[in-house]
Amino acid sequence: MGKYISIAVICLFFLSACEMNSCINKSYFVLTYNSFMTDLEENHKRYSSADWESKEEKMRSFVNDCYASFKSELSVEERVSFWTKYVEFMILRHAGDALQVIESEDKKSEVEIYKEIKTALGEADFKKLFKQILGDDIEKAVDDVLDELNKWGDRLKDWLDTKN
Repeated sequence: MGKYISIAVICLFFLSACEMNSCINKSYFVLTYNSFMTDLEENHKRYSSADWESKEEKMRSFVNDCYASFKSELSVEERVSFWTKYVEFMILRHAGDALQVIESEDKKSEVEIYKEIKTALGEADFKKLFKQILGDDIEKAVDDVLDELNKWGDRLKDWLDTKN
């Protein structure tokens, strides 16, 4: 009998190792999140409904479990990258309806996500970030992005005000 229990415990250990948690540590979280998004960017057009459900569940885990666990350890650039990729996920998943989907989610989650994005973006050195991406022609790009972020923030604030 003890032999069977030992075998069962070993099998459970190997099964749980196959479904490795993305939140083991900060480095693994960042690596798996970036890998998840790279795979999504390359393959999203081929996803079935079941694939998207699995991806949404994984994204919820990244946001609610991993990000929540490691946000104090993440640099400003890592937090901005995380939320930028989150918005990209929503756009790939919901196309032109991404903002409406974000707005229609649970209000508490939406407010928390908005505060996280605002905090990360508020601490970011946009000129440095955009210079890395766009080179020397960043003044206009930064202004354009900030204008769009302000518009999005205003729309979100208006929507929240109408729900109260």
